[in-house]
Amino acid sequence: MPETEARRSGAWLPITVLAAAQFVMVLDSSVMNVSISRIVDDLDTTIQGVQLAITAYTLVMATLMLVGARLGDILGRERTFAIGLGIYGLGSLTTALSPNLTVLLIGWSLVEGIGAALVIPAIVSLAAGRYEGRQRAAAFGIIGGVAGAAIAAGPLIGGWVTTEFTWRYVFLAEDVIVIAILLARGHLASAAGRSRRSASRSSRSSSPPAASCSPGSRRGSSGSSAVAATPCSTSGCCGSCRCAPAC
Repeated sequence: MPETEARRSGAWLPITVLAAAQFVMVLDSSVMNVSISRIVDDLDTTIQGVQLAITAYTLVMATLMLVGARLGDILGRERTFAIGLGIYGLGSLTTALSPNLTVLLIGWSLVEGIGAALVIPAIVSLAAGRYEGRQRAAAFGIIGGVAGAAIAAGPLIGGWVTTEFTWRYVFLAEDVIVIAILLARGHLASAAGRSRRSASRSSRSSSPPAASCSPGSRRGSSGSSAVAATPCSTSGCCGSCRCAPAC
């Protein structure tokens, strides 16, 4: 019973990691929208420049989304997910340390946009591959709900952090979350491998044994019986074994 409960709880650990990644991917834009005035003052730029950064991030992410999905097919979903998170974390760090609008455009609009284009398709593929039936529907519901929560909570989080501290802390916090997701992802990947090996052994042990010819059941051309039992198959025993299926 405890093993069953542990297995059930462990089944939902991957969706927790994927939902956390989805939350970070969606949070950025809503945070930036409420921090425009502070960013303008901090980087000595214009409102149009910050709006350009926000729009460029969305365009880069949307433009490269199909490329990210294709790379997931080539490199593997889990590897693409990890690479995308690494790129996204690098972009977040660059954004947090940006001294001017140009660095902001490179770190947030370009680098983070590329990372998001790799991560978001991988989230969908990993959720679809790990769950089936009702669990898959629940997993997609959780991911969608977390995305909606990030859109709603983004202005609150961004407004509070920007007012009390600085908008840069939001991107530094994203780096912390990305590192935590990568560490959890490595643990879950090894657990998933053990689970697959266990399922494979269980499948082999539950498969029915191959039928074999009993002594005296294999008939030679002269009608005499062989002493040793031989496996039956439609290709090898057909016509020479009593237990073989008819051809």
